[in-house]
Amino acid sequence: MLLRENSGFIRRTAILDAGITLDELQAAWQLEWRRKKDIYDVFPDMPLKQVQQTCALVAIHNQDVRRLAKFWELLIRTLESDAERSPYLYLNPNEHTGLTGANTQPAVRMIWRENIHESWLAPTTVMDATMSEDIVRQFLPGMPEPVRILAATPHTYVRQIIDKPMSARMLIQSASAKEKTNRTRQNHVSEVWKFIETRANDVRPGRVLVVCQLDLQSELDNGTLPGNVEFGHFNGIAGVNTWNEVALLILIGRTEPPPREVERLARALFDADIAEIPDGHWYPKVEHRVQMRDGTVAAIPSPTHPDPRAEAVRWQICEAELIQAIGRGRAVNRTADNPLKIDIVTNYPLPIVVDELTTWALIQPTDVEIMRSRGAVPTTYRDMATAYPDLFTSEDAARKSLTRESALDINGFTSFGGQTPKESYLIGVCPGFLSIPFKRKSFHARPSKLLFDPKSIDPLTWLTERIGEVNIKGTARKPRSRSQSRRKRW
Repeated sequence: MLLRENSGFIRRTAILDAGITLDELQAAWQLEWRRKKDIYDVFPDMPLKQVQQTCALVAIHNQDVRRLAKFWELLIRTLESDAERSPYLYLNPNEHTGLTGANTQPAVRMIWRENIHESWLAPTTVMDATMSEDIVRQFLPGMPEPVRILAATPHTYVRQIIDKPMSARMLIQSASAKEKTNRTRQNHVSEVWKFIETRANDVRPGRVLVVCQLDLQSELDNGTLPGNVEFGHFNGIAGVNTWNEVALLILIGRTEPPPREVERLARALFDADIAEIPDGHWYPKVEHRVQMRDGTVAAIPSPTHPDPRAEAVRWQICEAELIQAIGRGRAVNRTADNPLKIDIVTNYPLPIVVDELTTWALIQPTDVEIMRSRGAVPTTYRDMATAYPDLFTSEDAARKSLTRESALDINGFTSFGGQTPKESYLIGVCPGFLSIPFKRKSFHARPSKLLFDPKSIDPLTWLTERIGEVNIKGTARKPRSRSQSRRKRW
């Protein structure tokens, strides 16, 4: 029967047309379990190594029995189901097994759900912040209407981008990708790194939690980000209370399996065939509402599976995991003394109140803001390029960068106390910084200035490490300027 079937989920009618009956399948299931080998010579207090050696004599055989017994059981469930195709058994005529020289063999892939045992009759409470009622009812069909508890979060500020999912394809390099593609992904990771660095400085000395995919965490968590940054990854943070006092929570990207995987899981969970999205297509987008804190409602298109059962699975893996990550900040417990800021760096709408919608481009830090986050800002283009080669490849690159990013602001500044508009702009972006004059120990070197954060930088040490040998030409003082940065920071 199997060898006559085409690739795909096994048809219920194929089993019936082959003359296979429910009684025969049940008999096969019983006979299969009779092949199981028992162990009689394992006793309490026996050394673990000896137990393992004894069990190893029958382990492979019994594992094979268990798999085959499950195969007969799933054939039984297929006949008992009303679905046209088996939700549990998928035939692949060319499975890569390594068992033959051709390296492929016909194989059946099995997937199923384990139901709660019928003997379980105790009163049961299900508590979950992201519970899918439809999925839970597959295991607890007698569950009454759930109680939904809402709690206000007045001391939380939520900002979310609406233009990019920040997917693995955008950020994570792979061996199969082209060199140009991986280089682009590396550049995107660099943007994320600088964004985290700058945001962490905004809330220092407060702690920052970054939640992202595990592969991206491996790229970012290399010890070079500020010490107040900590990491967690999706599918590894639910229930953790370690970060209940962080000042800033940053979510980057999301987890979203492809349609075929979601459909496969939905079949097993719901004991039903699932409508499939055509090959080569992603989830169609449907507009979902986002509740803004000012009472307005915004609509954001987001991927949605057309079959509501598959959509319940997709949402549980994707949006529910984002909500679980947000919950690590314990927003409902915050007060005016310890508010929480949340950056949602993905464009998937969530059932939470949002304060600000923006784009990835709009929240990118400028080069001056990145320098400020590192505690020191030289006032000449040459010194900027020397001190920050990761930001500027040359003096001319530094000039072009600052001219571009500060064009609007710099036009609003005028010279004050002998300062150039550029210097006034730098001072405006770095409130609280002190200014100190210095001169390089080189021929014809002209005096320059360094703006620095006195809480984190020793100017002479920093200049020596980044610029070279210098002479300090005065004392640090608060720079005189009327200029203020017009860039919104919160």
